[in-house]
Amino acid sequence: MNTFYASEVDSGCLQLFNDLCERKALLPLAYLLHAWPIPGPTDASLQRLREALRSLGEFPDAEVTSPNRQLCKTLSLKLEHCRPCDLSYC
Repeated sequence: MNTFYASEVDSGCLQLFNDLCERKALLPLAYLLHAWPIPGPTDASLQRLREALRSLGEFPDAEVTSPNRQLCKTLSLKLEHCRPCDLSYC
């Protein structure tokens, strides 16, 4: 479970990052980069990433595509069940 969450969250955020860069979506990109990559998983850093992904999941189509909003919502829900240990391979 630990490795799965870490790799899924990282790959999902990387996918989102790449798409936002390609689309030059600066405001959503700033939201993501405020919380990811996670320098060291702590309760505060996980909460910050959850909140950023929740916010991105509510952006309009003009800024975040529907598939990316769904990805944000999915990752945010997964992070609700994570502890810092789940993302640090402990």
